[in-house]
Amino acid sequence: MAVTIQFSQGAVEPLHLSNAMMAVLMDTLCIAGSLIARTESEINILLKLAEQDASVLGDGLNGFDIGVLLSGFDAFESGNFLYRVSSATADTATLNMLPYKTNIELLKNAAEHFGKLALAFASTGSAKLLSIPAKVKPHQQCSLHNIFIGRYGCIVCNNN
Repeated sequence: MAVTIQFSQGAVEPLHLSNAMMAVLMDTLCIAGSLIARTESEINILLKLAEQDASVLGDGLNGFDIGVLLSGFDAFESGNFLYRVSSATADTATLNMLPYKTNIELLKNAAEHFGKLALAFASTGSAKLLSIPAKVKPHQQCSLHNIFIGRYGCIVCNNN
């Protein structure tokens, strides 16, 4: 069964993935994002992203529209944050936290396409003057994967 990630308001083609590649992409996005998130907003974006976890929702029943996922967040900032996260999915630090081996080329291709969708969403917003980020409240993180834990727990632990 295939999973689709799209931005219905943009010109970028939807990303179609197998259930297995979706699980790998989501794991690495959440790991990479947890390593680079610095603001409360970025952490909340990761928590919403982790809620798309197929191990909780059921294989084939997930997929999402980036515009819907990021509704309520600043488009420019959230889209660019997810682009930076997608660019870090195949970094050694991210891959070393996975409890399994994956096809890095397939991951890079999926992450690159995801990044294009994120940038398409970012282009619907406008840059603002940078402000000093609010102090981040402590969020619980997985002791094994250092991922921010949302309503369904650690996405990597769920997929094992």
